[in-house]
Amino acid sequence: IYKMLNKQPNVGAKPSILDEYMDFETTRKVLRCSARTLHRWKDMGFIPFKKLEKKIYFLIADIELFISERFKEKPGDRKITLK
Repeated sequence: IYKMLNKQPNVGAKPSILDEYMDFETTRKVLRCSARTLHRWKDMGFIPFKKLEKKIYFLIADIELFISERFKEKPGDRKITLK
């Protein structure tokens, strides 16, 4: 899985399912919150997550939905872009 995350997609290639997920640290930066706060939201069930080999991943669509519900934005108003 780690090799796939660091792998550059081929031009014109179909997006990987991994392109739809963010790891814990990236999600924390996008939400501009502390690690403890993100763990709390995760543990309280506010944000669904997947755990793979001791690493936590969040679906980008779930993060966008959380932002829209939590901060009263409409879905699609704030798109998450990764550099």
